Amino acid sequence: MGGFDEGELPGGEGPGFTWSQTKADVEVCVTLPPGTKAKQLAVDIKRNSLKVALLSGGVLFEAPQLNAGVNADESTWTIEDGSLMLTLEKARKDGIWRMLNVEGEGGDKGICSSE
Repeated sequence: MGGFDEGELPGGEGPGFTWSQTKADVEVCVTLPPGTKAKQLAVDIKRNSLKVALLSGGVLFEAPQLNAGVNADESTWTIEDGSLMLTLEKARKDGIWRMLNVEGEGGDKGICSSE
């Protein structure tokens, strides 16, 4: 399986977020503005993309093209300690994501990888 043990699968961090993975899912942690409540968020998890925005306007996090498909209906999110914790269930349980393609504030694009 690519030579990775469960404890050393690629992950990383970028401006306002971190990500990690297991063989079964990808976890993304997005820092929220202070006092943000769940009802103030628009979280859009699709098979090949992810977007987190404030209903009042402003994208907090966007991955317009995920590295591989996810099971959107089985993916979940919660707010914990001022951060949005997203758990994206991988469509292929044996797939290893080497990077996370993201789009930051102002449309800046980047790739967040552990390498």
